[in-house]
Amino acid sequence: VIEEAIRSLREISNNLSPHILNDFGLGRGVGNFINKLPAKGKIKIAFETNLRNERFDTDVEVILYRVICELINNSIKHSGGTEIRLDITHSEDMLTVGYSDNGRGFNPRAMMDVGMGLSNIESRIASMKGKSEITSIKDKGMKARIKVDPKAKKMQENAERQYRAVIVDDHALFRGGLKGLLLYHGIVVTGEASDGVEFLDMLPGLDADVVMMDIDMPRMNGIE
Repeated sequence: VIEEAIRSLREISNNLSPHILNDFGLGRGVGNFINKLPAKGKIKIAFETNLRNERFDTDVEVILYRVICELINNSIKHSGGTEIRLDITHSEDMLTVGYSDNGRGFNPRAMMDVGMGLSNIESRIASMKGKSEITSIKDKGMKARIKVDPKAKKMQENAERQYRAVIVDDHALFRGGLKGLLLYHGIVVTGEASDGVEFLDMLPGLDADVVMMDIDMPRMNGIE
């Protein structure tokens, strides 16, 4: 049971912010995601990139990775298509993502709030001062084009104040994955701790609106 729980924990963390992305960057991270897709045999994915060893701000890499994964998953689950084309290019201080599938298409405005994550994609790209355009025609697939200046590291401040969170958990893999997920949804992680004692040591200088704490940790848990 313990081994199964650890294995599930690693899978969750790896999906949210995989070590390939953290260690080798956006191009390798996306390529690894595509290669490991269990449903890849049902839909052909043509992926091209001129990225080699370039590294960008962590926020840029994580958000673009999650956006691309969401687009691919949407096509596999909903499009009914047989082909996806994806290219990531870096030139003239601009990262450009081109994406398309040959599926059944949809009305982008009508699909913004029905669980396909399109509005979330637009808001996350906008948070990096980037531009995104998603178009689709019935029975003629969909296209997405995203442009981001990777040097614009400072996230665009929302009209409303961003929430700040602290993660307290004794599994570093899980903390890393959860941090990536929160970042994707616009929540800034201002601190991490491996148990309750370490968290208490952080309190004097803590800057957070919410604390996410595991209830089963060594030394001091979330209940104590």
